[in-house]
Amino acid sequence: MDIKKIARSLRIRLSDAEIAEFEKDFARLDELSGIFADLPSYISNIPENPDSFSGAALRPDEPNDGQTMGRDELLANAPKLSKDKTMAAVPRTV
Repeated sequence: MDIKKIARSLRIRLSDAEIAEFEKDFARLDELSGIFADLPSYISNIPENPDSFSGAALRPDEPNDGQTMGRDELLANAPKLSKDKTMAAVPRTV
């Protein structure tokens, strides 16, 4: 990707240092996109281990030990937006 041509066509003036920084960022993004493109194959090759942690949600066959909040409880206790769009604290109901 030629940053100078893009900047010129958009009529943006960039210094050589800014162009170098953009090129470095694009190189990082290109590297990351390759990693993310391979993730599905990595994930499908992970062996399932029933003894390992399987995520934050409880599976249907797991009993709730009383210390894990369920989805409904989390949503009920989540902060709410007030009319002026600021976060308002909601008291926790037990």
